Amino acid sequence: MTSQTNDARVAAPTGLEVGESVVLAIDDLRTHFRTEQGVVRAVDGVSLTVPRGKTVCVVGESGCGKSVTARSVLGLVDPPGRIEAGHIWWRPDPGTAPLDLAGLDPRGEPIRNIRGNQIGMVFQEPMASLSPMYTIGNQLTQAIRLHVNLSAKEARERAIAQLVRVGIPQPERRFDAYPFQLSGGMCQRAMIAIALACDPALLIADEPTTALDVTTQARILDLIRELQDETGMAVMFITHDLGVVAEMADEVVVMYLGTVVERGTVTDIFERPRHPYTQALLESVPAIGRGDRARLRTIAGMVPHPDDRPTGCPFHTRCRSAMPGLCDVTPPAAHDLGDGRVAACHLLDPDLPPSPTPAVAPVAIEITEPDHAVPPDPQIGDQPLLSVRQLRMHFPVTKGMFGRVAGHVRAVDDVDLDIHPGETLGLVGESGCGKTTLGRCIARALDPTGGQIHYQDPAGGRPVDLARLTNTQLHPYRREIRVIFQDPFGSLNPRKTLLQIIAEPLRNRWSGRADSAIEDQVAEMLRRVGLRPEYMRRYPHAFSGGERQRVNIARALITNPRLVIADEAVSALDVSVRAQILNLLRDLQDEYRLTYLFISHDLSVVEHLCDRVAVMYLGKIVEQTDTGALYAGPRHPYTEALLSAVPRPDPRLRDTGARIRLGDDLPDPADPPPGCPFHTRCPHRRLTRCDTEAPRLQDVTAGHAASCHYAGELALAGAAHTRGEHGA
Repeated sequence: MTSQTNDARVAAPTGLEVGESVVLAIDDLRTHFRTEQGVVRAVDGVSLTVPRGKTVCVVGESGCGKSVTARSVLGLVDPPGRIEAGHIWWRPDPGTAPLDLAGLDPRGEPIRNIRGNQIGMVFQEPMASLSPMYTIGNQLTQAIRLHVNLSAKEARERAIAQLVRVGIPQPERRFDAYPFQLSGGMCQRAMIAIALACDPALLIADEPTTALDVTTQARILDLIRELQDETGMAVMFITHDLGVVAEMADEVVVMYLGTVVERGTVTDIFERPRHPYTQALLESVPAIGRGDRARLRTIAGMVPHPDDRPTGCPFHTRCRSAMPGLCDVTPPAAHDLGDGRVAACHLLDPDLPPSPTPAVAPVAIEITEPDHAVPPDPQIGDQPLLSVRQLRMHFPVTKGMFGRVAGHVRAVDDVDLDIHPGETLGLVGESGCGKTTLGRCIARALDPTGGQIHYQDPAGGRPVDLARLTNTQLHPYRREIRVIFQDPFGSLNPRKTLLQIIAEPLRNRWSGRADSAIEDQVAEMLRRVGLRPEYMRRYPHAFSGGERQRVNIARALITNPRLVIADEAVSALDVSVRAQILNLLRDLQDEYRLTYLFISHDLSVVEHLCDRVAVMYLGKIVEQTDTGALYAGPRHPYTEALLSAVPRPDPRLRDTGARIRLGDDLPDPADPPPGCPFHTRCPHRRLTRCDTEAPRLQDVTAGHAASCHYAGELALAGAAHTRGEHGA
């Protein structure tokens, strides 16, 4: 680690300028982890600056060192990690000399006085970051009294004021609530309140919106920008969502394998990217409102592990423009492109003569892509493969020591839905609207309270009502309907090999089949989802998130199902890996004639993949139609609000005023409002009917159904309008 002194202010910046306008300057930072297998160079020479009052977004795939860089600033790197070299110059006030945070003892009082006081941090997962043992108010007042000399009463008053500041309704009541009693968005607001409790000069936000739905994400982004305007703080925003970057950033830093490959303003990065990695990231993002369902461009391979860093340019194994004999041998220098732009690529070297050898294709070590460019559209049948009618899933709410039933949470409330053979039906809505519960009822992971789930038996004859079958009777149908789960890390048993995980459904089906035949089947499925068959003896911890999701897909498809329920199957993945998985799902659908129920809160992904879309709100379907019709002209105000909340990967569309801001207070599904369930948040609410009369889901036009009293009258904006094309 860099040498520690009693006063780290004695040093002067050496690697870059730390002017009055800079609050944080990271200079050639190197944070390494010394393990039994060797030295892992998680951060290997990172340099960047955060201007006072500005937002700098740090982007890149998982494993690129973004979070370790942020934790290094606050001295929060867990052993065996440590800062080996470099400087972290901190200058909270323009009139003071810069302080080198890298030279401070990470457990000493000086850094603890800065941590949470001058620099606040918001972590990715609010439920995991907040203690379940203490109330929100207790954790907030503790953060305040740690740095400010206040009485308990004064700290409580200031804490409640903080909750008001971050827009939490009923702050006095939420002060005494525990984290599990609040939604994910509310918990993230509480985390922001704690981070800003002492009015820091810098807020570090590490993937603060990744696990949130689009409307909650939009509210959190608005909140951070409003608080930044109010306090003048700087923000270091870490994310892999390029739509969020376009929405938030003043400057962008692109990281790859522990290094900075490109820096520049948000306009330069999005409109004139210079590094092949930045270009590839932007190409892999589906854009909402364009109706483009062509295959997404992907980045071959994956981020190498930091302890297996390639020689030469770290990106050359995946780069479409790699030059043999140069990129695989010599690390590129960081070239100053003017106006504060920096990019590290041999292609930008003005002294490099043109190479007679054409650029080579990247070395795709781990991922295989199919040969065809765009799979043909599946043949969608006329008769539904599965029909849901009046499906209900009500969970009892008990009170008292005897468990008296005091009410019911109506998670799924009289849902009608058809899924046709060969189609992909998207199911969208905010967190808590009942999407996952509906999917689990269809898969019979939950026993529905009422209604029918009619499944067309492949043997012909009359449809089978899955809702009425016992577990024993469901056994043959569990091979027909499979699930791909959201969390690629938590959904695989860490004690089992890939062979055991993927073969388990086969062993239940082929109890008398030889082990060699099952292994052959698993090997072929691994090969089909882009993994090497020899990996079947490995355990899940040896794989990245994208590879684990491919294992999940292999497990779901090993029984040759007809219907696959993909529950947020790509929400936890990087943008580049997400593109690979989306292409893979399309290819597998074409090859195996699959039908998908695709559950997601990412509307850009739904538009790219789905044939039809159903929108859920408070346990009910509020709109349903073809994807193109829904995105071009929604007929329900809730759908319009969802479309407007999607961040667009185009900084020119920032602040166009097209976003519809919904209130935070979602109705309680145990006590839904009378009349239209959306009327408490609807910008088009009319007192004459909305408060008292519940609308029915009915066709507004042929094939386009909506449950809104005024669906035929309202002029609602589609995705193209909310992208700013109406005013561009």
